Amino acid sequence: AAADKALLLNATVEALAHYSRALPIALAGTDATLLGHLYVARGRALELKSQFADADAVYAELEELGRERGEPSLELAALIAQGTLRANVTPLRDAPAARVLMERALALAEALDDRPAEVRILWNLLNIDRFDIHNLPQSAVGGARALALARELGLEEETAYLLNDLGEALGSLGRMTEAHDMLAEAVQHWRALGNEPMLIDGLTGQANWALFSGNLPNARALADEAYERSLRIDNPWSQAYSGGVSGLLYALQGEVGAGLDRLHRSIARAEEAGFVG
Repeated sequence: AAADKALLLNATVEALAHYSRALPIALAGTDATLLGHLYVARGRALELKSQFADADAVYAELEELGRERGEPSLELAALIAQGTLRANVTPLRDAPAARVLMERALALAEALDDRPAEVRILWNLLNIDRFDIHNLPQSAVGGARALALARELGLEEETAYLLNDLGEALGSLGRMTEAHDMLAEAVQHWRALGNEPMLIDGLTGQANWALFSGNLPNARALADEAYERSLRIDNPWSQAYSGGVSGLLYALQGEVGAGLDRLHRSIARAEEAGFVG
């Protein structure tokens, strides 16, 4: 409980310390749901510290644990988490490997009749496809299907993730107003959930599509809020993304020196965080 609270407050060092104390206790028991939560949450904390290889090792350990204990639900959670690392713009991005992982995960989810897991698998497939120009139209189709299922099942966090990334796919397809509005809805969810890193991501994406639509004042307000929040939680990934967009906006609005300064700072944080984008 202490670890979960710390993670919600972006106190990742404290969260990791508590998860490290909780895991040996949980491993001595038989509660698969608790074990799955602890492993995935610990991996997420490492991701927020940009320790992607370490997070991947945690998920691989969970997969092995699921096989050893005959708990396919643990194996499924591990496959989805490993796929997420490879589907997104992390240093581990590997679309073919992510797709293989999701094929394995989908077979397990169907065998377990785990529909929330199916939503998370479809979300990974959306991200595998949206960074590939040849598969971009398919990402919008699959993403819409996943979003409808998430809404049907009442999965608020999964709905927020899908709104966030489906919005980005639609923007890349030139549907910029839809993208902006979908990301605005995602931002409402992130505020309600108290997920600060994803709130920053959503605000920055919304700023992007406002920028590309020509609404520079709206874009700048969104990007400024995102950047200020990224400084508050001291997250290098968030600072790289939001700072890059806000720096561009400053330069476009004539504040070239301030814009270049923020862009240089964002490059430094991007290199630190492994922010491939």
